[in-house]
Formats: sequence, structure tokens, C-alpha cells
Amino acid sequence: MLFLDTPPRAARRRGLALLASVCGLLAASPAAGAATRQVAPAGNDSGSCLSSPCRSLAYAYGQSAAGDVVRVAAGAYPSQTVPAGTKPVTFRGVPGAKLRQLDSAASNVVYDGLEVDGAFTKALTFHNSGDHSSFRNGRIGNVTDEKGALVSGTGFSFDNVVFHDVRVTDPSVHNECLYAIGVPGLAVRRSTFQNCATMDIFFTYGSWWSPLPPAYGGVTLENNVFGHTYKDDGTWHYYSLYVANTANGGGTVDGWVVRNNTFEIPANLEHAATGGSRWVGNLGSWECVSGMRYSRNVGKQCGATDRSVARATSTAALPAALGWIGGLDFRLTPGSPAIDAADPSDHPALDRDGFARTGRPDAGAHEFGAGPPRPGGAPPGGSPTSPGKRRLVRSARLRPRVICKHRRRGCARSARLSLNVTARSRIIVKVVRRRHGKRVRTLKLGLRKRPALRIRARGLKRGRYRVVVVATSATGVKASPRAFALRVR
Repeated sequence: MLFLDTPPRAARRRGLALLASVCGLLAASPAAGAATRQVAPAGNDSGSCLSSPCRSLAYAYGQSAAGDVVRVAAGAYPSQTVPAGTKPVTFRGVPGAKLRQLDSAASNVVYDGLEVDGAFTKALTFHNSGDHSSFRNGRIGNVTDEKGALVSGTGFSFDNVVFHDVRVTDPSVHNECLYAIGVPGLAVRRSTFQNCATMDIFFTYGSWWSPLPPAYGGVTLENNVFGHTYKDDGTWHYYSLYVANTANGGGTVDGWVVRNNTFEIPANLEHAATGGSRWVGNLGSWECVSGMRYSRNVGKQCGATDRSVARATSTAALPAALGWIGGLDFRLTPGSPAIDAADPSDHPALDRDGFARTGRPDAGAHEFGAGPPRPGGAPPGGSPTSPGKRRLVRSARLRPRVICKHRRRGCARSARLSLNVTARSRIIVKVVRRRHGKRVRTLKLGLRKRPALRIRARGLKRGRYRVVVVATSATGVKASPRAFALRVR
């Protein structure tokens, strides 16, 4: 299966030069006296953008020195371009900074906190052709019959980005939320893809470019949520992630790391992988290819340590049996097969929401039961806008799940609830009768690392109950509730 598309004229013109850029020549040390410049919708492109804001990102970039920060004020901006260059400059948007389109040819730039909103026009929303640049903590979307983002160049990265609402109305159009062509070293981390057309991400190679670019690899995809995609008639498409050619004649998946992602519908790889590629701790369904090292995935089983789930992909009529909340919420629910299933020696330190993975990590993008850090502390990589979380309840077990009011062979008269928490905690256990929704018993435990109690059938009516465990640490951190089914006979 091969899809062809023609990159914009600027990308064709740069061709191989973009991919063969030398990182050492592009990098520059930040200036000792880095300045903060300003851009605002009502600004003027004159002066230095220091005492009064200028109007365009291009003009602010021209005025900036290496290491400068350009503060992009709130408001709506027309289409913006940032010309080719190598100086490291950060464009930092404040909440409400919204660009209609953004075309970036510069290398070593950072776009932080910006929203690129195409207003559903038929125009490419975000285009990058520079090297070693990044787009983070932002949103890209609202486009019709065009791509949400088109990326080429070396070492580009997306981090904490929501790609959304790329519509297709013309069946001859091939568009995605992210179209990646010739992207050695691309990294997509902690990002969400929702309401995308055709595919969430499509990887391909410019076999029509002249001269031909080299083969590429070294791609990293981790902690991403890949939602279902759409056809032009509104029905669900076949794939979320699609990896086509990475070299002239096809190529291989070389040096890729696909780790702790959540796939609502299948991912597909057209070609085999090299021994340097690994698929670890993911949740959902995908194509098994030779040469890929599979480890601790949940859903589709390709490796010996993977866990198979019978219904590993969602359809419009029936969600996958993978234990996520549902709709556009892919956080895990109690009992999900993804809990504690990922590779303890090969996983990102943080999950999709920037919360710490501690103890035994979960498969997929979201860590179940994570809680905020202790006051004054945050996990490595945390930030003020996305504080780290820590798992408070490492494990919980209720045995047996059926108890009897009166002595009966093979049926116990009480159930034992055993918990393993990562910090001394106050535990509240609620026993709720399911049919009536009425709480019939509340039990409390002290601040112990391995608390346990017994739930006795005496005093309970026959029927089905839900046992809900709520843990709060000594510092006030509350974990997500754990719930168990209990039957009294």
C-alpha cells in the first residue's frame, strides 16, 4: 500500500540540503545577554520588538539574536512564516495566542504554547522544513482537505501537542493530522490525535525528489494516544499510525522506538524492521513485522512477553476490551489488562499527562492510579503546568470474590482485602450494594504500608456488592479509587 503526495514548493526546492544539514554547523551558543522580544496582533514591524511589540514572527526572528525569546501575546494572527536560519530562538505563546497557519523554514527554533488553528480552510496548517526544531505544549488542527502538519528535516520533535479535527470531504484527497516525509530522528511524545482524516501519522519517503534523499530512521513515538480516523463519508478508516516507505524502494524500520502508546484502531508497518527497533509497552493492535523486538505489549501479541487480548481494537460499534474509560478518554479503569503490564526496565519516566510511572508501569500512554507529587517535589521532567504524579496504590487484591452468610463447604464467610501502597496511607473502604446503589458499610484503615482487612458476610444481605478502595497519603495525595465486585450468598 503506497500513498504519494507532492510536498510544497519550498520543501521540493530544498530537497536533500535540508536532510543533509550538519548539526554542528547549525547549532549556536545562546547569547550571554539573551533578550525577550514581543509580538502582538496590533504591533508594528519596526524597531527591535523590545520596548513595543512587533507584528509578525518573521520580523521578530530577524531582530532576534541566538538565545532570544519571542513572547507571542494572546490574540488571533494571520498566516505566519519564519524564514530559513540557524540561530536558536524560542517563540513562547501566552494562553490565547492563535495563528491561522505557520510555515517554518528555520532550524534550531522552538515553538512553545502556540495554537495553530486553520479555521477549517483548505490550507496546510503547520509546515516545518528546518532541522533540530520543536513544537510543544500546543494544538494543531481545524483544517479541511489538507494536512494538519507536514514535517520534513532532521531531528524535529513534537511534545505535548493535541492534533485534532482534520476533515476530508473529497475522496481523492490524502490528508492526515501529521504527514512525515524524510524525517530522520523525528520524535513525537506525549501527544494526542483525535478526529483525524485518513491516518493520525503517515510516514513516507520522497522518491520523486531530485536528488533522492537518504534513507531515514531513528524515529521515537512514545506516550501518544492515537484515536480512530475517518474516511470522507464519515465512517472509520482502517489505521491510526501508518509507516510506509523510509527509503527509495521501500526501506526498513531502522532504529525506531515505539513505546507506551495507546492505539484505538490498528497501526500498520509496511516493511520489516532492523534489530535496532523495538515496540515496547504499547496498548492496542498493530502489524507484526520481522526484525522488530516486541516486549510487554498488551492487545496484539507479537512477542513472547506480550499479552494477547481477544478484542484489541475498537470499531464504531464496539470498543476494544482494553479497559479504558471510553469516548475520547483513554485513561485506564480498574481491572484493565494494561495495569502493571509494561516493561519495568524499558518505559518513559512520565506518562501522557506528565505524571510519574512508579513501581510496575502500565502499558499504553496513561498510568493508572497516578497521583500528584508530595509538596515541593516533582518527578524528573515535570513542569509547573504539568505536575508529576506518583502511583499511591501499587496493588490491591480481594479474595475470595464470593462469600457466604452461613457455613457452606467450599465457601468462605469473609473476604480478605490486601493492599500494597507506596506511602503510608489512610484507607477508606466502601461496600456498596449494586442493585440499590446504597452504601451499607464503611471501613477505615490506618497509615500502614501494607494494610489488610476482612469483609464479613455477617450483616450483609445476599446479593452483589461493589467494594471501593480510596487511599489518601499522609501528605494529602489521593489515589484514583480501586473497585472490586463481591457476591454474598
